[in-house]
Amino acid sequence: MALAHFEPQADDAASHWSVGDLLKSAAEKHPDRMAIKVVTESGEVLPENSWTYRELYCEAQSVARLMLLDFEPGENVAIWLSNRREWPLIQFGAALAGLTLVTINPVCKAAEVDFMLRQSDAAGIFYPEHFRDVATSEIVKDLLGKIPNLRVGFNVDDWDSFRGRNVDPDSLPEIVSGDPAMIQFTSGTTGAPKGALLTHYGLVNGSRMASDRFDLEPGTSWLNVLPMFHTGGCVFITLGTIWNGGTQVMLSGFDPGVALRMIEEQKIAFTSMVPTMLLWLKEHPDFSNTDLSSLQCIAAGGSAIAESIVKMVENEFGADFIMVFGQTEACGSLTTSRRVDTIHHRTLTIGTPLPNTEMRIADVETGTTASVNEVGEIQVKSECLFSCYYGNEEASRSAFTKDGWYRTGDMGVMEEDGYFRITGRLKEMIIRGGENIYPREVEDVLADHPDVLECAVFGIPDDHWGERVAVAVRCDANAQPDTEDLRAYLAERIARFKVPSDWYFVDQFPVTASGKIQKFALTETFADQPSA
Repeated sequence: MALAHFEPQADDAASHWSVGDLLKSAAEKHPDRMAIKVVTESGEVLPENSWTYRELYCEAQSVARLMLLDFEPGENVAIWLSNRREWPLIQFGAALAGLTLVTINPVCKAAEVDFMLRQSDAAGIFYPEHFRDVATSEIVKDLLGKIPNLRVGFNVDDWDSFRGRNVDPDSLPEIVSGDPAMIQFTSGTTGAPKGALLTHYGLVNGSRMASDRFDLEPGTSWLNVLPMFHTGGCVFITLGTIWNGGTQVMLSGFDPGVALRMIEEQKIAFTSMVPTMLLWLKEHPDFSNTDLSSLQCIAAGGSAIAESIVKMVENEFGADFIMVFGQTEACGSLTTSRRVDTIHHRTLTIGTPLPNTEMRIADVETGTTASVNEVGEIQVKSECLFSCYYGNEEASRSAFTKDGWYRTGDMGVMEEDGYFRITGRLKEMIIRGGENIYPREVEDVLADHPDVLECAVFGIPDDHWGERVAVAVRCDANAQPDTEDLRAYLAERIARFKVPSDWYFVDQFPVTASGKIQKFALTETFADQPSA
C-alpha cells in the first residue's frame, strides 16, 4: 500500500530577502501605489493613516533609526497593540533595524504580558494608553520596574514624541534571510505559552508561496480583518499583499458593517476570515445592498469547513473559496486548496502542501509513516518552520522527531491524490471563532480559586463559533458553586475570550485507568445539556 508521504515540490522562486528587502523592492517597483490604508473604528480612511509604497518604506526606515537609539540589532522588542496605524510602521521598522518583534495579543492581562516579556527577554515594549477597559500604560509602568531586561516602553498614543526625536541618517544594519524576525507566542498540550522564533526567510517565503496559490491579478486590494499580533494578520495578509503589489485595507477591529462598506468602496479582491466572520457578514442588514462584485477569492481555514459555508461564499459572495491550513510555527501556512479544486477538496480537505514543504502522516504509536487514508499525526519538514521555542530547549526538542519532522499535533490522513484531511487533534486546543484557546492555561488559573478542587476545560461544538469553551468543576464540599463568581475570577486574570461560556458542576470526572480525565467523555456528556 502507498505511504502517506508528500514529496516536496521544487520552489524555484525561493527568496533570500529579508522583510525589509521585500518592502524595498515593492517601493522601487510601485512607488506611488497605495500600500496600506488603516481604517478607523468608525469606518474612515484618513490620509494620515494611508501610505504609498514609497512613503511606507521611507517611514519604516525612519522608525528603524529611531528604534536604534534605544536598542541594539539582535535585541527583542515587544508590541502590545491592536490593529492601528502604528502597527505596520513598528513591524517594518523593527525588521529594518535588525530587531526581533515580540507580538502580544492586546487583550492579554498583566500576568500574561509579564510572562511573555520575561520569556522573550524583551528589552522594550510599544503599547497604547488604554485598550478597552484595561489601563495598559499603568501595567507597563509597573512591569518596567519588575522585569530586569525590560529597559524602555513607548506609549504609541504619544507617537509624535517618539517620532519627533532627532536621528542621523546612518546606514541601517545588514539583515540576512536567516536572521530572527519575530517571536510569536503559541501553546501546546501543556498550555504554557511558547515563543516561536520565526526567521525573515520563513516570513518572506511563506507569505509568497501562499499568495501565489490565490491566482490574483497583480495590484489588487486585500481586506485585513485578522489580528496583527498573529501570523494571519502581519504575515499572511500584510506580506502577501506586498508580494501582490497590492493595497492592504486594515480594519482596526472586525465590524461586519464596516467590512462590507470597505469591500464595496475599496474594491476588495481578496480577504481571509474565519467562518464566524463570514456568517456575521451574511447576517448583516447591509449585506443584500452591498456591491461585492470586486471579490475574487476568500480564504478560511484551521479545520474542515462546512460545505454550506463554502457554497454560501461562492453563491452569495460570488467569490472562489480557498481552504488554508497553517500554524504559527510554520510562519502561517502549510497547505492550501486551489480555486479550481472540487467541492470535496475545498470542504473536506486542507489542500496540498506549499512548495518546498514535505509532509507525511505518522503512526502515533510507532512514529513510522502511515499508509494512504490511514489516520496519524501530520508531520512536516520545511525551511519556513520556526527556529526554536525561544528560551525553551525542552519544548523545542519535543516539537521535532529524532529524524527532523515537526510534530504539528494535528491528526489527519493523506488521500491518494496527495490532499490532506484533518480528523482531530492530539493537542486539546479549542478554536472559538478563530481564536485558539488552550485548556491547561485556563485550568491552571481556575484551580487557584479556593472553592475549586478540580476542573477540566473542553470544547463543545457550536454552529456559530465552531466551538464553545466549557468547563466541568468539582468544588469543595463546603462551598456553594457560584458560576458568576468563578467567571469573574477568570475574567480578571485571563483574556475574556478564554473564559468558559458553559459551566457544569460535577461530583466526579470520567477517568482512564491511570486516572486521567477523559475530556472526550465530558464533551459527549454535556454537549446537549444546558449549562449552570
